[in-house]
Amino acid sequence: MNDIYDQKSTIWNKRLRKCISNNQLNQTAFANALNKKYFQSFTQKDVSRWVNVGSTNRKEQVGFPKFQTMIMIADFFEVDIGYLTGETDSSTFSLEKTSEYLQMSPVAIQNLRQFTVSSYPNSLMFNHKREALNNFFAADNIGIFYQNLEDLYSLSNLSEIRSNVNSDGLDDTIDYLRRLEYESKVYKYELNESLILILDEVYPDLKNM
Repeated sequence: MNDIYDQKSTIWNKRLRKCISNNQLNQTAFANALNKKYFQSFTQKDVSRWVNVGSTNRKEQVGFPKFQTMIMIADFFEVDIGYLTGETDSSTFSLEKTSEYLQMSPVAIQNLRQFTVSSYPNSLMFNHKREALNNFFAADNIGIFYQNLEDLYSLSNLSEIRSNVNSDGLDDTIDYLRRLEYESKVYKYELNESLILILDEVYPDLKNM
């Protein structure tokens, strides 16, 4: 039981500190921000206890915050409590499920989310960003773009191959590397052309401009 508690407390401390740091806050500023948003009266000492769960303070082990406090902390950083306690490695369970469904990393999904979710959903600029992304992925030629992107990715180990070159069969190795470099240039060109196809399809009025 203690092993589980130690594991959870270690994850909690690490991720809470990361959330505070990523938001460019110190402990005092974090306490003040919580107080302002949720009408509380937390202090820097409270935050210090939160980021040191499991440690011994005056012969007493520091415990987790009250559940109500944990809810406020998670809500403030827009993460799930399960992320802070290690139930999921994604910031939210929704993100975890989306990542599993799309087979994409949480970071990639969060980057895409910047185009689809906004604090000002009715703003003209946000609507333009979202529609631009929708039109891109809905294009008929998107399959060609995917294929060319995959072809280029297949050559991504070129630098690794170079680092493993030895004196055995050096001439053959050099010829092989030159061929890979040529293929890389071809794939980059084809990827660029497939991108132009999509842009011409999505924005036909701008095709000849």
